[in-house]
Amino acid sequence: MHDRRHGRPPATHRFTGWRTEALRRLKEGRTVPALHRLLTADGQGPASDVLTAWVRQALELGLLFRDGATYVALPT
Repeated sequence: MHDRRHGRPPATHRFTGWRTEALRRLKEGRTVPALHRLLTADGQGPASDVLTAWVRQALELGLLFRDGATYVALPT
């Protein structure tokens, strides 16, 4: 993903596997527990603490918006 938003330094982020799916699932906005349930419904996916750490990192990178306990992906 290429981040070229106004007011931010240009950046390129590469996501694969569950991280790509997480960004897609966050387009509608979800809590971390709800996202975790979706990503692990097939018996695979990240551990809860791994997902929480990734959400925190994505938030710090400016890729997510937080509204209370709900996170929304900003990339389109």
